[in-house]
Amino acid sequence: MEPEQATREWLETLDPVEFQEIARTISDIQRDREEARRRKLEERRDAARKKTRGGRYLRLERVKCGKKGCRKCSGEHPDLHGPYWYLYRPKKGSEGRTSEYVGKTLPDSLAEEFGIPEDERTAG
Repeated sequence: MEPEQATREWLETLDPVEFQEIARTISDIQRDREEARRRKLEERRDAARKKTRGGRYLRLERVKCGKKGCRKCSGEHPDLHGPYWYLYRPKKGSEGRTSEYVGKTLPDSLAEEFGIPEDERTAG
């Protein structure tokens, strides 16, 4: 018997109160994991933002892809893709900043320029 099937059969034997308690616990665990992931991402963003060079800085971002029907970006519990590295720099001749997609893994040249440790160069 497949593990998923065994789990389903076990869940079906529970009374409604036990089932709701397990459902709440699973929901709490999912929320806690998501919050921990967001905190870690924010910490890495803040650390990267502090390391500016000539008005430029690196930032980890989660993004919406924009594809119609993307299961990850739409639905009941939408999520975002990423995180991905972006390089921000001042716009030439005007105020504001422009961003440039760098990717999931930071190239060595940028990582060394901004002093990003090797174990933090791959997003995610």
